[in-house]
Amino acid sequence: MEEGQRGADDHLPKTMKYLITLFFPFILFAQTDTLTFQIPGPAGRLETEVYKVKKPVHSLIVFLVGSNVGSTRASYATFSKYFFEDLLEEGYAVAVFDKRGIGKSERNWTKANFRDRAADAGAVGAYLKKELGVQKAIVVGHSQGGWITQVALAEYPEVFERGISLAGPTFSVKEQIINDYTSKYFCAGLEDPRGKAEKKVRKILCMSRLMGWKGNFQQLRIIRKFEPSPYLKKINRPLLLMFGENDALVNPQTCVEQLSKIFPQGTPPVIQYHVVAQSNHSFRISPLCPKERTKEYAEEAKVKVKSWLSER
Repeated sequence: MEEGQRGADDHLPKTMKYLITLFFPFILFAQTDTLTFQIPGPAGRLETEVYKVKKPVHSLIVFLVGSNVGSTRASYATFSKYFFEDLLEEGYAVAVFDKRGIGKSERNWTKANFRDRAADAGAVGAYLKKELGVQKAIVVGHSQGGWITQVALAEYPEVFERGISLAGPTFSVKEQIINDYTSKYFCAGLEDPRGKAEKKVRKILCMSRLMGWKGNFQQLRIIRKFEPSPYLKKINRPLLLMFGENDALVNPQTCVEQLSKIFPQGTPPVIQYHVVAQSNHSFRISPLCPKERTKEYAEEAKVKVKSWLSER
């Protein structure tokens, strides 16, 4: 997410992150064809890699990374491999593209709002459906990419047949940052963690208005008022919202409560949610306040994704 975001592979030492970046195309998915594209997006070209096996492809998955400069194709290598490698043998192709200004993608992600990121996803999906000759595309995003998944599914139903939001909040950017700081203060044993978090976030948002001309503050100034509810209400394609029970950045209970506020008559049948037991923001097994970094992914998360995709 924004301030305080922890990436999908933040548990890795710097040397390992460098090696992943260097050899990323060769280790993400073993025994696959890797295709590289420079896809024309609304604001510039988007460097995209597509992974598939040597068999007919029936569906395309477009994966969207999270926020900040550290969320790249490379930093999501382990995460992507865990969730998607098995799907390649089932006839899926997986596309991952770098945000604007990352790698060889053009322009600047800090100047892009969530509709811009969704438009990029739509452009990549439409282009690759034609290039690969497939009819179905699924948009999947993690963290901030989960928010973008919600927007993309609402805005580009002609491109995406369904979507999966992995740890993408159903509430606002402001509330997400409050979630993050509340967890930090709670785990530090401080009194009134929510109150302290709200005070901290007021200062951060004020700074973004005063100093939001470059970098993370610029991005926060642009997205700080984002609310996903208009997009969730607009969605008419199947959407899976998946949360980690012990996610310190995106509280699952708050997400479910927000769904009830958005849909007081009940969540529409096209939207499902699932909370993965004992898992954190990256769906690794972890308590809310871990004393050490965790490595093991929650098998429940991958099983749910595969079973949901198999539903027709």
